[in-house]
Amino acid sequence: MSKGNLPLNDLASGAGRVDVLIRATMAALLTSHGLRNDVVVVLHLMGGPGPPRRIKFDGSIITGIHAEERSIAGVIKKIIATPLPPIGHWQEVSRGLSHSGGALNTTLDEWKGAPLVALDAQAPRLWQE
Repeated sequence: MSKGNLPLNDLASGAGRVDVLIRATMAALLTSHGLRNDVVVVLHLMGGPGPPRRIKFDGSIITGIHAEERSIAGVIKKIIATPLPPIGHWQEVSRGLSHSGGALNTTLDEWKGAPLVALDAQAPRLWQE
């Protein structure tokens, strides 16, 4: 859902499973005692009406994030209600939170040369038990 209304009371089905994105964001950013400051999460919203949108959470400087799905959903809802910035231009919404137009290939182009890790359930094990 890159544009439109995000139903906060029905994140699992009424919002195109945005609940999964929110849980992944929470798992990446939050610890039991605060925020990870060495993490950047980029969500790619590609479904629903409107062009693709990216939302970036920068753990090193973000403020105002609470460990609750509806809180993060509210942040996303506010962002998708705003006009979409041009592809490649990150517009800051609040400290550590920004959004931009673009799809996955745009992000991969921006990260060219940076080490990337793709998680694959069918990949060989990284270590032996």
